[in-house]
Amino acid sequence: MVIILLKVCIEFVSKIADNSHMHVQGRWNLIWKLKVPPKIKKFLWRMCRGCFPTRARLNSRGVSCPTDCVHCNKNYEDSIHVLIECPKVVQVWRDANLSDKTITFMLLYSLVCNIDASFSTSLNRVGLVCVLGMMMVLFVLARTEWFSPLCDVEVGEAAGLHTTLDWISNQQFDNVDFVLDCKKVVDCNHSSLDDSSEFGCIINACKHLLENRFQNSHVEFNRRQANRVAHELAQATLSNPSHHITYVYLHVFGKF
Repeated sequence: MVIILLKVCIEFVSKIADNSHMHVQGRWNLIWKLKVPPKIKKFLWRMCRGCFPTRARLNSRGVSCPTDCVHCNKNYEDSIHVLIECPKVVQVWRDANLSDKTITFMLLYSLVCNIDASFSTSLNRVGLVCVLGMMMVLFVLARTEWFSPLCDVEVGEAAGLHTTLDWISNQQFDNVDFVLDCKKVVDCNHSSLDDSSEFGCIINACKHLLENRFQNSHVEFNRRQANRVAHELAQATLSNPSHHITYVYLHVFGKF
C-alpha cells in the first residue's frame, strides 16, 4: 500500500512540476560554453529568452506603463531596441568601433559554420565549401571554391577547415561552431600530438588560427546526414568552370 501511495505521489509531483512547455529550442549550450564571466552568460541567456524588463515586456505582463523608449522617447522599447536600435545605444557601439552589422551578429546569433570537401578523380579537383548560418535555423551565406590537383581526403578536409577559419576571422566573427563530418580532422584538432606530415602541418595551422584569432569558437564533429547542405554544395562546386571563390546568399529555413 505504501509503495502504491508513493507511486501516486511521484506521478502527481511530476505532473505539477512539468516545465516542458517552457522549453525553447536552440543551441543554448553555446552560451554556457563561452569563456566569459558568469554574469555575461546570464545576460546573454536573459536577452535570448526575452527576459529583460523592457517597457514592452512589462506591458505584456500586465504592468501599465508607456511602451516608448525611456531614452529616446520614441519607438517600441523591446530588447532589440534597447540593445541595437536606440540612437543612444548606436552611438555607444560606434564609439567602441563596432558596426551595426557586427553587433547584430554578436548579440542575436550564435553562428554555426558547416564545412565539407568533395573529391573528383576525373576532374582532378577538390571542392571546398563552408555554410554559415545562425542557430541552425537560417542558412545565410555559403563560400565555395575548388583547387587542383587531387589530394588525400583528410588533407582536403583539413584544408577546408583552415580556409574557413582564415575567412571567418577576416570577417571579425567569433562565437562560431565549426562543424565537419571528418572525425579525424576534428580529433586531431583537439590532440596535442605532433605530426610533421602535410596533414599535420595544416592541422597545426588551424590550431594557431583558433588560439590567436578566436575566443569562443569550437571545432565539432557531425555526421554527413546532418551536414547535408554543405555536402551537396561541395559536390556542385566541382563543376564550376572557374576555381575562384564564389559566395552564395540564400535564406533556407530548417536545419542545415
